[in-house]
Amino acid sequence: MKVIHYRNNNYDVKLRFNVYNKKHINFETGHKEHLIEQEQALIVAKQRFREAQDELEELRSLIQDQAAQLEDYRNKYLQVVIVAII
Repeated sequence: MKVIHYRNNNYDVKLRFNVYNKKHINFETGHKEHLIEQEQALIVAKQRFREAQDELEELRSLIQDQAAQLEDYRNKYLQVVIVAII
């Protein structure tokens, strides 16, 4: 009886270890896959961020150009008004 009981316990322990080991391996694999997905998402987010920064820089440049043009037109208008008054 004791030998049979010992063998059953030994088998039960091995079975539990195998189940635990498979779960652990699956968890590690899932965890690694999740990390890879997160890294890929981070790469895409960084790329989009750089593209948005480039677009903002282009818009800033455009606004500065338009502000300079507007200032030129304003100065010309004021010159015309002053000449018209004199």
